Amino acid sequence: MDTVRGASAPDIEDILTAWAVSMPYDPVSRSALEAFLSNPRYCQTGSAAVAEKDGEAVGFAAGIAAEENAGWIPVFFVRPDLAGGRLADDLLDFVLEYLKRRGVTYVRAEPFEWSEARFFTGIDSRYSHILDILERRGFVRTDESQVDIVKDLRDFRPADDVAAARLSLEREGFTFTLCDEVTRRPYLEFLDKYFERYQGWRIGIRRQLEAGDLARHTLALLSGEVVGFCAFDKETDWYIWASGVREDLRLKGIGTILVYLALEEITRRGAERMLVSDCPIEFYKILNGRIERHYVMLGRKLGGAL
Repeated sequence: MDTVRGASAPDIEDILTAWAVSMPYDPVSRSALEAFLSNPRYCQTGSAAVAEKDGEAVGFAAGIAAEENAGWIPVFFVRPDLAGGRLADDLLDFVLEYLKRRGVTYVRAEPFEWSEARFFTGIDSRYSHILDILERRGFVRTDESQVDIVKDLRDFRPADDVAAARLSLEREGFTFTLCDEVTRRPYLEFLDKYFERYQGWRIGIRRQLEAGDLARHTLALLSGEVVGFCAFDKETDWYIWASGVREDLRLKGIGTILVYLALEEITRRGAERMLVSDCPIEFYKILNGRIERHYVMLGRKLGGAL
């Protein structure tokens, strides 16, 4: 018997088992799934669903209703052999109906912030069965420029043009440094002022700074004020997970310099490779790395019959 029903914390084991089968490129931890299902910002009554076939979990989906009639589907999967059947449609309908009830008029199949809700960075292009379901149901591709890049650090040295750009900016009064106790507070104030919409980033960075390793952040300063940042961390590999520059100072090469300063620090700590996740494909040229994953973002209007 095929059923779709609301998901809750007791379903975590079954969801994890189904996830491992259907999402091999995006392993998820129990703690991440627990955080998602227990956080009312991401998961509310009726917003997440489990698809079951003969009592076995074979799919999972969730929707997030945000401000300005916008909605997100940060996670959607069904077992590949069931992608063409009614169960996949019913699972998607469960989430879309929830979003419609919340007043959503446009829904995106892509991540919602950098947070516990960020299970995958868009839909990996290798998940053709997921893309087929969404496109069959009216979703259209909105962006295919995001990638994961792997950079080999065994023979790393800063590019000559990056070093020259840094010298030029330093002559203009910019300084580039690792975060420390002096710059910690100005850094957080900068994020609160210029990256207010990126709540997931701001929460993650505060937690990282509270953990004590301030030097996992490179900063650009002008007249003592933070104007740009790059945040990196380590799980299995070192990876860069957030970066940004004050809007009026973009296109000056500040972000590239911050990334290379992060690479220098990661290399100093003994890393042989580094991952840049969810970045524009242009980063491939900047880093001279290897593209490991391509992502697809999709969206569709909501209204009337699904």
